Amino acid sequence: MYNILYLSGSVNLWGARRSLLDLLQNIDRREFSVSVVCSKKGPLTGELEKRKINYTIIPLPLWRKGKNLPRIPSSILSLVKVIKEKNIHLIHCNSHWVNPYGTIAARLTKRKVICHLRDVITTDKIQKYFIYRSDRIIVISNFLKQIFNCYRAMKGKVELVYNGIDTTVFLRRKEKEIADFKMKWGIKQSEYVIGCVGQLSSLKGQEYLLRAVPFILRRFPKTKFLLCGEVRRERDEGRMESVVQELNIERNITFTGWQDDLPAVYSSLDILAFPTLKEAFGRVAVEALSCQVPVVATKVGGVPEIVNDEKDGILVPPKSSPHLANGIMRILQNPELKRRMGEEGRRKVMEKFTLKKTVSQIENIYYSLLS
Repeated sequence: MYNILYLSGSVNLWGARRSLLDLLQNIDRREFSVSVVCSKKGPLTGELEKRKINYTIIPLPLWRKGKNLPRIPSSILSLVKVIKEKNIHLIHCNSHWVNPYGTIAARLTKRKVICHLRDVITTDKIQKYFIYRSDRIIVISNFLKQIFNCYRAMKGKVELVYNGIDTTVFLRRKEKEIADFKMKWGIKQSEYVIGCVGQLSSLKGQEYLLRAVPFILRRFPKTKFLLCGEVRRERDEGRMESVVQELNIERNITFTGWQDDLPAVYSSLDILAFPTLKEAFGRVAVEALSCQVPVVATKVGGVPEIVNDEKDGILVPPKSSPHLANGIMRILQNPELKRRMGEEGRRKVMEKFTLKKTVSQIENIYYSLLS
């Protein structure tokens, strides 16, 4: 049996941590023993406790912040101690942010290390975060893989593994459950519902969706918009609410906060709007498609690898509320197109983005490093 140690600097339950939990829950425990190092307690450690997955708290301060320099050696030494005590064979860094800790600890203990690259990065970060020193680099889109094209020596290290989802969970709910969800949020059965799922942030582009709302309401006045997510950064506090007040669209907008039952959210939508400005992959788009919901998304980063324009959704230019509105209205006015896109989306997810496929690919990478 191989012992794998995962490093996670963040402890929220957004995309990267949800993908990590999926992997930990589904990896073959007859072959791999798993444990996690987290930077502090939080929602992630709560989920690890529920699933009876062992974890250790070691502060992993942001690598390139000068004020953190005095704390870094202690964290690395603590990590080395855990590696030796648990007889770890391989270190899996769940993002590039923690990769320097994993890479240095791996070199000190002569272990293998993987950097799981989940964010859009600039080429300078390959050096600054010691990504080039990793034994393998897992990227979650071809968009990210192309960043390494100019590094010939690294090409053999880079492996594409799309984020997979549990398609038995992300499945369209029954009509009674959908009706109950709509009732909870005061939505009538006769109203259209457009949703946007993700942290409320300028980078996620919700403001462009809000500015598309007046265009949509002129044509489809019986439409409600759900924004599901929480504010991550202080600078975004109150930003979306101010836009809603400016446009006088309070009656049509609901901020639900974070929702644990995302399949119920997706199933209640006619369309998922995904107006992101920067995206390495786009997990929420996969989840919506799996629930047979068409996606209108911006053509940025790894999103076009998920949303097939005119097949299971519509791709639009970023920062364009008119294009976003037109894409949404095209689907609303054509029920047959909406149905066809939903069916095609589910078919594609079953073919390309299943959790089983993702876990199998990662297990094979482990074997290639450890055998």
